[in-house]
Amino acid sequence: MGQDVDLGRRKLAKAGVAAPVLMTLASKPVFGAQCLLQMMSGNTSQQDGSCSLGWSSDDWCNEGGTVNSVPTSDAWSDAGFTMGTKNCQDNGNCTYHGGSQVEKDTPFSHPAQHAANISILEVITDPAIDQELRHCLTAYLNASLSEKVTNFNYILTKSQVFDLCSGGALPLPYTSLTIFLGDTWS
Repeated sequence: MGQDVDLGRRKLAKAGVAAPVLMTLASKPVFGAQCLLQMMSGNTSQQDGSCSLGWSSDDWCNEGGTVNSVPTSDAWSDAGFTMGTKNCQDNGNCTYHGGSQVEKDTPFSHPAQHAANISILEVITDPAIDQELRHCLTAYLNASLSEKVTNFNYILTKSQVFDLCSGGALPLPYTSLTIFLGDTWS
């Protein structure tokens, strides 16, 4: 019987922890709360049009593509960043020039093995660098764009992305930051 009480307490404790997380993540205006609830229930169809999934790192890296129905480099600018350029050789080696930098232009720091002036484009282009940082920066681009344009309502704000990427609690049932953030874009 003592074990039943302990399990019940654990469930209550988990519920108490989950509620503040949902409230924190849903602090964006009402459409943000609706979007999070839709996502958590598995309904990403956004039938009411109040929220949108963000774009993946591949979308944000596609120089010839579009994000939010505008050319990718313009979407970077709309989000408050500069895309920069990448030049890739036939052997797959790429060099990056210009563009917003991780430590200079975001609240994130670079992986220890890279120079402090690594570009956001390089991190989100190169999956070998750091998957968690790649996902955090992609979510941060989406949140930044959402806060600056009227026709796109991403589920998270910039501060929520940063909080999650700084070790904040994930909403249940998620146990992986990269999976959770990946589920917030198409």
